[in-house]
Amino acid sequence: MKQSLLVTLLSILCWWIGGPVAFALDQKDGVYQINNAQDLEDFSNLVASGNGDVSAVVTADIDMTGVNHQPIGTTGSPFRGTFDGGQHFLCNMIIDLPEQEYVGLFGVLNDGAYIKNIIVDNGSAVSGKCFVAAIAGGTNGGGTVTFENCGNEGSVGAAEQNAAGICGVSMNSACGIRMINCFN
Repeated sequence: MKQSLLVTLLSILCWWIGGPVAFALDQKDGVYQINNAQDLEDFSNLVASGNGDVSAVVTADIDMTGVNHQPIGTTGSPFRGTFDGGQHFLCNMIIDLPEQEYVGLFGVLNDGAYIKNIIVDNGSAVSGKCFVAAIAGGTNGGGTVTFENCGNEGSVGAAEQNAAGICGVSMNSACGIRMINCFN
């Protein structure tokens, strides 16, 4: 009862001050469990707050209808963890950020990020200024970034340059990209 009351009070406080409520995500063995669109947005907020080393697993297909998704990871706070889509679909993911670079489900990845087992469906459309892809806008930093069993069935467009299905750009020669069994 006390723990439930504490979580409720912390949620209200974070809502009142406008902060992310990333702690609302369930964890199992240290891995965040993403069950729906709100969980995905909470995970994005968690990474944006400087927690790029976290890992997550998607536990069901996610319908993104009506969600204004912000890419997971930025140049200031890149994603470096493991994201396992669990062979699930992201459906109806519409991202339209015409003035933004590094646009996709993920924005910026580096230092060993591992993205696997996720498919963006054909009802999805991703667009941005440059460095745009359905899965990740790009890599920027060091280490090898791996994409495994990732797919894109949606449309992708860039106003200026670098539109792709899986990864829009690799901005640093010290950051390698491995793609295993991916499709666009």
